Parts: sequence; C-alpha cells; structure tokens
Amino acid sequence: MILSLSLGCTRKAQNDSEKAAESAADSFEEVAKTIRTVKDTADQVKQIGMRINNIKGLEITAANPVWEYKVVTMKKAATDSAEDELNELGQEGWELATRLGGSDGTSLVFKRRKAMMISGKEAQTKKTDE
Repeated sequence: MILSLSLGCTRKAQNDSEKAAESAADSFEEVAKTIRTVKDTADQVKQIGMRINNIKGLEITAANPVWEYKVVTMKKAATDSAEDELNELGQEGWELATRLGGSDGTSLVFKRRKAMMISGKEAQTKKTDE
C-alpha cells in the first residue's frame, strides 16, 4: 500500500513537473517570439529613419511662418559680381520675393523664414549686412 502511494505521488509529481516544464517552454517560446517581433520592428524603424534622413528638401514648418526681409539695391555692375552676390544670398536662405524699380538701380526684396526654436535654443542664422 505504501509502495502504491509513493508510486502514485511520484507519477503525480512527474506529471506536474512535465506540465511545468512544458508551460515554461511555452513561456520561453512566447518571450523569444516577442523579442524577434521587437527586433524586426526596431529594424523597420531604423530603415524608415534612414530613408527620412535621405530625403532632401523636407522641411517641417509652423502653420503660420514668420518671415524676415532684406532689400538689396543692385547697382549696374558686372554680371559675375551680381551672380556671386545672388548665390551668396541663396546660400544664406534668402529667396527673391519681388523687384522694386528705382532711379539708382533696381532694388530686390528677399525673404526667408525666421529661425525656429529647436530644443529651447533658437536656430542660428548667418548674419548679413543690410
């Protein structure tokens, strides 16, 4: 009788151990599956981030941008010096908005978006002579 009780307890303990091992294996498999999913998602996010970084000309702007303006009087000068000056203005972010006629030459009005706040610091723009 004692032998049958001990065999019964041993079988029950063995069955419980097997069930616990199967449950642990299932849990580990679920954890591994979750880790693989997270890794795949992280890889996809990284790829999307790289694509976004490679996009040229993408600009996120405020709904109501604030502009700054600059008036430049172009004297009758050589074409090369005028081109150089215009190229420099373009590199500084200035765009031609309009042209004003005048007796001493033509005045050009340029505009560019004012620098936005980035992480609590105002973005730096190159100072230009006005």
